Amino acid sequence: MMDKKELQFNNWMKADPLSRKELLLSLEGYKGHDFKLKSVQTFNSNQKEFTTGIYELGGEEYLFVPGNRVVLGWDEAYPVEEAVLAALQYEMDIAGIPMPAQEYLKEVCYPIREVEISPMLVERNVCLMNSDSTWVNYNEVIGLFDQQGFSMVTEDEWEYLCGAELGALFSLPMDSWIHKICSQESYFWNTPVAEQPNAYGLHIAYDPYIYELVDAPCIAKGGDGGGASHGGFIFWACCPFLPTTGMRVSRILWLTGLLTVMFMRGVW
Repeated sequence: MMDKKELQFNNWMKADPLSRKELLLSLEGYKGHDFKLKSVQTFNSNQKEFTTGIYELGGEEYLFVPGNRVVLGWDEAYPVEEAVLAALQYEMDIAGIPMPAQEYLKEVCYPIREVEISPMLVERNVCLMNSDSTWVNYNEVIGLFDQQGFSMVTEDEWEYLCGAELGALFSLPMDSWIHKICSQESYFWNTPVAEQPNAYGLHIAYDPYIYELVDAPCIAKGGDGGGASHGGFIFWACCPFLPTTGMRVSRILWLTGLLTVMFMRGVW
């Protein structure tokens, strides 16, 4: 686990370009793995500019994300636009869910909490689970990561990586497209906006068909396997993309194994 003070978010953001480059180079070969610094890039959101290193290992890209003490979760203190609530309420009414949209969000989102996130090298995109059989055993996947000295993303880490501390219900790039979804002008995942990198440079929570495994009781984040979209819903199908959502995968999947359409994102 990386613990240098320079690798904490506030210090990282204050560092000059030369110091950042030196720190990024020092992470090459981390934990004995052949990480190679490929480039240094800057990603922009509507609130901040974030510079980081992109590494390569085994043909896959990895990003450095600094550690931080952050506030995660959602409650009414973070306002939701009326258009968003109205779009959600419309589809909830069709689905026969008898509650106000605001109450629904309170039910499916985790409460506000403060957590400590360690610095990490994280896969930039998800990778498809490979299995010789129809099923992938969740506990075996966790064990495989441990044996290699790596770890699967935890739920707090996933929320931090996905939300990028923007303080909004939806993360980028979805937040910039949400009004078109509310007006049912477009499906989010049918636009090039969907797979654009977020404020940390990660490709995350952009496809409702993708379950992303996490090391947590909820098992997976980032999608519902396409269930809501196949049910004819547009806005509601985006709810699993919420960084703060606490929706749980079926307990049947937990007990019997997970289909090979599952994806994972490693942390080093």
